[in-house]
Amino acid sequence: MTNFRKYLLLSFTVALLNAVLLLAFFVPRFIHSDTPQYISTIKYILGDPGGQIFLHRILNPMPILIGAALAPIFGVEKVLIVENVVFYFLSAWLIFLLIRRLYRNEKQAFYGTVLYVTAYPMLAYGLAYLTDLPGWFFYLFSVLISLNFLRKPQIKTALLSGLIAGFGMLFKENVAAAPIFFASLVLIALPVSLKEKFKYLIVFGSAFLVFPIINGFILYKLYSYTYWNAFRQGGVGASDTNFTTFFNGFYMVTPLRIVIEIGRVLLIGWFFVLLGALKEFAVKNYERLKILIAFLPPSLSFFLWVYPHNRMIYIAAPLLMLLGSSGLLRHYKDNRVNLFLEITMIVLYILVNYIVLEFLLRYGPIIQPPGGELFG
Repeated sequence: MTNFRKYLLLSFTVALLNAVLLLAFFVPRFIHSDTPQYISTIKYILGDPGGQIFLHRILNPMPILIGAALAPIFGVEKVLIVENVVFYFLSAWLIFLLIRRLYRNEKQAFYGTVLYVTAYPMLAYGLAYLTDLPGWFFYLFSVLISLNFLRKPQIKTALLSGLIAGFGMLFKENVAAAPIFFASLVLIALPVSLKEKFKYLIVFGSAFLVFPIINGFILYKLYSYTYWNAFRQGGVGASDTNFTTFFNGFYMVTPLRIVIEIGRVLLIGWFFVLLGALKEFAVKNYERLKILIAFLPPSLSFFLWVYPHNRMIYIAAPLLMLLGSSGLLRHYKDNRVNLFLEITMIVLYILVNYIVLEFLLRYGPIIQPPGGELFG
């Protein structure tokens, strides 16, 4: 068995064990404020008298429509979890491919995949009755196609990457980070003229807009509802009908709130990211550095939303897993020492993430401030 197959199989094995543990002991205990809206909208699509449509949920219609199609098989209450399980394994596969592509190291790709599937946002939201995982998947998918484009710039590759990202917008709005990444990658890392760069950006952007424009037109005709309506509710400058900006309660945007939510994304894993970043500056692989820098703008795109929740910040996962997996690797002369330290660190990382998840499930309702939910 090749190293690629061995470590990919190990990655899927850990992902499977993690999914079983979550589905058996944690997911049934989750109470997310978004869940009833998704379930109610699916029921509405199915013609259930108890259903009610929530327009900001149907703005990304694919999870709802797929859920309605599969509900007769799996039930309305479970169908979103079934969708998320599929995207969970697909995104684990993509993160493995991404890390291996940039570092040419299958063991590092395995570590990065484990970091990805056991990160706090994945534990708390990935396999829940929500739609975040499809967004993470389509962002990763577009990123990988964009890296193919960087290696061999072609119109058809830019077109494909844009279409994939645009289609992903029908699942979750956080895929809007994909055009930010593509633009950063082209402007920073593509060695062609400025005229050529703008040509590729126009191709990608035009392809990206196809599905959102069609979807937006349909929604406006049916419900007089647009992306702008949704952004006014949840984006920067979110406002009520009197255009009075509101920031209050648990989701109030303060430096402390931002630090807390960023910290929850990886917890002790941020130490690995720091080590990985220091390694990159020491190694001075400038081609890879350009790509890593291109990840920065999309990774900060969560600031476009009204509150910095950790599951929104997790759009930065590709960059964090690239650096974190690099930071995990030890380089002592004795490989047994390296392996012991690496496994010890990653097991500690997983344990801390699960301990924090369990603590917040038990005590979150007691300690949370007014105005929001720790599992909102």
